[in-house]
Amino acid sequence: AGASTSGTVRAAPLTVETTAEADVYVEARRRGSPARVSDAAAFVTAAVAASVAAGTASAADVAVALEAALAAERRAVRDAGAADDEVETFRDRRDDAYRTYRLALAASTSAEVAAAAFDEATAEAYLEADLSARAAARAARARALATARFASRAGGAASTSLRARARLVAAMTAARAVEAEFEARGAASARLGALAAARTRLVATLRAATSEAARSAAEADYRAAVEAELAAEAGVSRAQVTAAVAATATARTALDAAVAASASGEGVAAALAVYLEAARAAAGAVVSAELAADVAVLLSLA
Repeated sequence: AGASTSGTVRAAPLTVETTAEADVYVEARRRGSPARVSDAAAFVTAAVAASVAAGTASAADVAVALEAALAAERRAVRDAGAADDEVETFRDRRDDAYRTYRLALAASTSAEVAAAAFDEATAEAYLEADLSARAAARAARARALATARFASRAGGAASTSLRARARLVAAMTAARAVEAEFEARGAASARLGALAAARTRLVATLRAATSEAARSAAEADYRAAVEAELAAEAGVSRAQVTAAVAATATARTALDAAVAASASGEGVAAALAVYLEAARAAAGAVVSAELAADVAVLLSLA
């Protein structure tokens, strides 16, 4: 389970988690997926590993979800205009993050701290490959949608954990994209600091959440914080900002239906592409300020 596609990494000790990672990786490769060891490690949580070990989830079913997630991610990045070498670069950066993760565990860093750093590095991998923050948010959301669509095969605790981790990384990435939109339009450092603080609260709350209600509440709190900053920055009313976000709801309903009907990760990414275009048009019809409309769409992905 400690193998990597480039460089050298200390072999991971055999544990329930590393054994499950290896099993999922082997199953994914057997299916013809281009998955790397780092992909399996980023996908297999402690809860997933425990379910595989207990026989309540199979490595094959988890591998199906992983394959779909990676396919959605790749398609979304390419739909955003990235070249093939950029796709491979962010996957290389994920390999680097995996090596750092294993070294941290070998140095007796707590598993919780190491996993949190690995999640952050997984989100950062997109930007380190010079993808735009908006493209990164698109890729991470496509991955999360595909994970949610296909994780049900794993069932129970494994499915819940797979969805929660993908949702966390997607939220991190969307929040960074929100900050990038503000920064690109010259927002003051104090406002950028407030947005970063809101992101930190969001991530911490999502990481600690143990229920769907808690996760939804964390996302709602984050949206409220950003909407307040957005109204002040864009010079529009808070009601207009809220209405712009709400205007994406019809497109979101169509997205959810399309994702549920998708037979592959690429299908999920294609549905997301349609959604993004429709959501931007809907938000732009409510508020004319470009910053407000663009951030409204990103908030719908957070």
